[in-house]
Amino acid sequence: MLAFSRSARNGHSPRAPSLTRLENDFTSLCRAAIRAAGTVEALGAIDDGGIMYPVRLGFEQAEARIRQLIDEGYHAEALVTSVFTFEKTVRRIVRTFLIARGFRSREADVLLARAGFQQLTTLLPCFEKEHRTLPQLVGVAWPAVQAAVKMRNKLVHGVKVFDAEECNVAAKAVLDATSDLRKSVKDSIGVDVWKRLPSRKKCLLQFELPRRADYIGCSD
Repeated sequence: MLAFSRSARNGHSPRAPSLTRLENDFTSLCRAAIRAAGTVEALGAIDDGGIMYPVRLGFEQAEARIRQLIDEGYHAEALVTSVFTFEKTVRRIVRTFLIARGFRSREADVLLARAGFQQLTTLLPCFEKEHRTLPQLVGVAWPAVQAAVKMRNKLVHGVKVFDAEECNVAAKAVLDATSDLRKSVKDSIGVDVWKRLPSRKKCLLQFELPRRADYIGCSD
């Protein structure tokens, strides 16, 4: 199976990465899961929409720390974390769109409470100002993102392990796509979703049935 560090593959004790305590705790959990079950299945229980890096850290710092994992040979961790970071970014984008459409903050929280990646992908075009889909927003990098998400899912459910270089390439592609998506949304609506998001206390949604002419003849 795929070991999570170069030194581990060589049969030596892995050198301690120069990461924060939180990152060290995460790495320890990964290795404990592998020793216990031979997989990274336990990683799925750790995710809450963005496991490692809080927004207050800032995207640039989060990106730098994931790239540090890559540089130090922790390619599988970097892949898992980069996909979680992409998903966290998409979640915050959808929440921003909900607020812009007139939903109150607490209603946005309810709608997104249990939304996974697929649900977020489905919801996003419903509220994006021009109804563009996530693949349209991501652009040419979308196939690479899709592939990385599938790899992450197989890793966290213990279905398959991947070659270190495969994880390395996928992690870098997702990081680049996340950075580009964040910039694209900021350019489009003026909101950096890796900073404090807009909130709304008063609902601005309308309750209005369509004119009868709009639904005459509808079989539903």
